[in-house]
Amino acid sequence: MKRILALVAALLILAIPIPARAAESRFDAQFSLVPAEAPRIDQLSYSLSDTNWSLTFGRLDLKYGPGVFGQMVLGPATGLNGIAYSASLGGFSYAHFWADLDGTADRRLLGHRFEYSFKALTVGASETMLLYGDLPFIFYSPLPIPFYALQHLSTKAGYSKNMYTNIVMGIDVHWQPYEDIEFYAEIMADDYSLSVPATAPMRTGALLGAAYRGFANGAELRIEYARVNKFTYCHFQEASDYVYHGSAIGHWVGPDADILIAQYAWDANEKVRLAPALVLQRQGEGALGDRWSRTEDGPSPKFLTGEIEYWGGLKLGTEYRLSEHAVISGYLQGSLIYKAAVVEAEWRFEPEAKVTLSVEF
Repeated sequence: MKRILALVAALLILAIPIPARAAESRFDAQFSLVPAEAPRIDQLSYSLSDTNWSLTFGRLDLKYGPGVFGQMVLGPATGLNGIAYSASLGGFSYAHFWADLDGTADRRLLGHRFEYSFKALTVGASETMLLYGDLPFIFYSPLPIPFYALQHLSTKAGYSKNMYTNIVMGIDVHWQPYEDIEFYAEIMADDYSLSVPATAPMRTGALLGAAYRGFANGAELRIEYARVNKFTYCHFQEASDYVYHGSAIGHWVGPDADILIAQYAWDANEKVRLAPALVLQRQGEGALGDRWSRTEDGPSPKFLTGEIEYWGGLKLGTEYRLSEHAVISGYLQGSLIYKAAVVEAEWRFEPEAKVTLSVEF
């Protein structure tokens, strides 16, 4: 994998036209401290960029889609060591990455995203592919070839099996009619049944969001809703699940759940920004790792299956700007959980906290 990434990097550098002036370079680093977890490096990367292109390698911080509190196709996942590039021309832009999931069981993650912007409207399409095992070099092509096409060709040629390749796709739109107002939406499909009636579950998700920034002190009100159906992000076997370190690589809420977040953020002074939020979540009995069975589960399970948990939480987020290049951010969250048990209700309080240091050189 390292040799392949090095070769791709060399090809990209040769393919990018060298402008008369030197490209800008940048280091980015982000470290997280979470109670009961080992300290981790979220990002440690070096970037070269110019007006219409960029090239980044190291530990990447990647997000695809318009979501702010979560992303359907690709959310931030710690441990994505690889290389990414982007290019733009007019209103069109294209981004592509290759990442190694820390060498975990030969699992690799590839992804690309296409965007077109016209005035206040931006339309995007994202596609990622989680691979297990050795695959032909064509899978690492920097060209915008759909992963579904590569999977079909590879399967027909006998190079790989469908159970070793998990593809997730999404389409999104972002509309900003005024400077202080924005709306966005995203639809994601891990697997979609084309038969009517459906003979397999709709492994899909959706996200809606809106924001208003017409307040004083740089204040912003943002509301975002996300929903993920049961069995989404899970594949035929564990090795190709769309999961890393026990969490979904897409939206962190996971399958058979939905969540509503309302946040009001403002600058308390020149260095401190406060962002309290209300978080409401519902969780069915579905979880990451569940395998769909045609005989036991039926074609398409009802959303929020079985016994449902209701979560209500308050989250206080804050940012402290140490300097122009460094920011300390963190949050303290407490959740009250109500579980509609058969015999009696169960209430419990679960506090959570996180501290992150972001540095740009």
